[in-house]
Amino acid sequence: MKKAFALSFVVLGLMMVGCSAKPSLVGKWKGQVEAQGQVMDAEIEVTADKMISVFQAQGMTITGTSSYKMEGDKITSTVEDIKLTGGNIPPAAQAMFDAAIAKEKGKSDTSTVVFKDNDTAELTGAQGTKMTWTRVK
Repeated sequence: MKKAFALSFVVLGLMMVGCSAKPSLVGKWKGQVEAQGQVMDAEIEVTADKMISVFQAQGMTITGTSSYKMEGDKITSTVEDIKLTGGNIPPAAQAMFDAAIAKEKGKSDTSTVVFKDNDTAELTGAQGTKMTWTRVK
């Protein structure tokens, strides 16, 4: 009887290990991204249905809001809004940025997500752009 009782605990333990949840992107993250030769610090907050990204470089802040869908190791995000602030941007440059962003709204991008562990995720975009996210605790 003792052996059967002990064996049931071993089986239950193995079942629990086999059913452990996959890591989730939901939470707050930090990272860096390289775009057009610029390296930008990033803070990302992922909720159940939105992703808010804040990038900073050269005294400017770019804040983007996207909806997203996670399927397997792919995340597809769809741009909802992007704002550029700071950096003493001349009105003409701000107008050009706003016009370019207006064209991006509604566009989707898919990246592959590889979890290195529960607190580290590497995202690779369609054009090979890589970004490593580290969970903020």
